[in-house]
Parts: sequence; structure tokens; C-alpha cells
Amino acid sequence: MRVDPTDRTGTKFVGDLAESWTISPPTGAPTRSRSVRVSSSTTAGVMTAKDVKASYDHIIFPPANVVSSRKATYQAVESVEAPAPDTIVFRLKHPEASFMANLAQPWNWIYKAETLAKDPNWYKTHVMGTGPFKFVEYVRGSHWVGKKNPDYWDKGKPYLDGFRAIFIPSASAQVAANPRRGAP
Repeated sequence: MRVDPTDRTGTKFVGDLAESWTISPPTGAPTRSRSVRVSSSTTAGVMTAKDVKASYDHIIFPPANVVSSRKATYQAVESVEAPAPDTIVFRLKHPEASFMANLAQPWNWIYKAETLAKDPNWYKTHVMGTGPFKFVEYVRGSHWVGKKNPDYWDKGKPYLDGFRAIFIPSASAQVAANPRRGAP
């Protein structure tokens, strides 16, 4: 899910990988997701509800020696279930007005269940995703490179073949590098 980019209030939620969802009183929210491919430098394959469950369990009920800065955000969650490959169910202890908004935040990354089972801290040094770009290179203090993901689920996107993000820590160097400097 994500916040609807056309909604100026930031309170409307739309499907991203989630194709549909229902709120089942009092405590369930089953979600059906699209079939998407996951890619990283070490892992590829189809993302399933098993991966979503493992990732949210990692956030909500982190294993020993793993710190989850978002655990408190999901205190209302009693359990996360994956009854089918394309269905995820969040069972809540009580109704929670912010729950849908929390699910729509962009920092709820999904990792392969097998990867998290092998190394609960894998994500600290690796990149994985179903997004519009595939990771190519990261050079600390210099740049980050991504290339177009041909398996991206939203056909026709991204519009770019790739990107190169350059890190410039110096404020004066940032101003000098800005091609629009001096523009109104």
C-alpha cells in the first residue's frame, strides 16, 4: 500500500503491491497482493505472502539481537498470517486508526523469508526489492547507481533507464554543482 500521491491531505491509501484489502472487524485485515519479482545481488524470485509475513514479523516481533525502530508503531498487531501465497492477514489486538497509514509508509521493506531466516541482519549490508530500479553500485561518500528493473510490476515504468545519485557533503560544493544556481 502507499499514500495516494494525488491526495493532498495524505489520508487516502491506494494499492501498490496490494491489489485489494478488506478490514474485517474486529481485528483482521487480509490483503491480496500482485505477483512481483524480487531482485538483489544475491537473491531473485517471486515475492510471496511468506516473505511479507517474515518481513513484518521481523519488524513487529524482532528476533534476539535485532533492533526494530518501528516495533512500537505496530503494538496493536497480535499476529501476522500468510494463509495463501498471495494473501497476508494482520490480526490486531484492538482497532487501530493509524494501522493503514503505518502499512502505507515507504520504509516497510520486504525481504525474502529464506534470506531473513539465514541472517536476520542481512538487510544492513545488502539491497533487495521489487521496485522500479535494480541496485548496481554504491560507493560510500561518492554515489549510488541503479538501473531500470525490466521485471517491475507496473508495466511501462520507470521512465528512466537508470540513475546515478551523487553525494556532495559540502554545502558550497552543492551550490556550485547545481545547474539551476542563479535561476529565479
